[in-house]
Amino acid sequence: MKRVPFFDNPVLRGQLPTWRARLVLILLFGGFTVLAGRALFLQGLSTEFLQQQGERRYERTLTLAATRGTAAVLKAAGLPCQTVFKVNEGRPNAVDLLKAGKLRLVIYTTTGGHSFSDEQTIRRNSVTYRVPCITTMSGAKAAAEALCSRRRDPVRVWSLQELHETAQSAVS
Repeated sequence: MKRVPFFDNPVLRGQLPTWRARLVLILLFGGFTVLAGRALFLQGLSTEFLQQQGERRYERTLTLAATRGTAAVLKAAGLPCQTVFKVNEGRPNAVDLLKAGKLRLVIYTTTGGHSFSDEQTIRRNSVTYRVPCITTMSGAKAAAEALCSRRRDPVRVWSLQELHETAQSAVS
């Protein structure tokens, strides 16, 4: 098989018409101009849009609060969290955060009989302030998976009539 050097390739030897080369340059310049205009608009003229997007993204971040032992484990895993006192250790504790409305979910697992009074106080206040309270690690894992699933796949609702129509069309 005869080898042809790259620069002697017959396809590359042909000259492009000048109008094609100019068309390519004009299209590249036009695309660059559009991108530069969009960047200028977003960064210079529409700062309120970027501010709103940033505030929405900030609202979606989770802030974790935990007692000393749990906080140490979370920080070792690379998750930033706020350390709070247990109910009988001082303030601010979990009940204070519940009353202030700073907690949206409580995960409380007991480690022995001495923590029963803390657990009772936290559960009572979470019910009072309408904050969900999970008391097992398997329940916490299921809740975390549900939150991730809800972010990934939004909730869809169908009426019974729509379900019946699709079932009938599948049978037909």
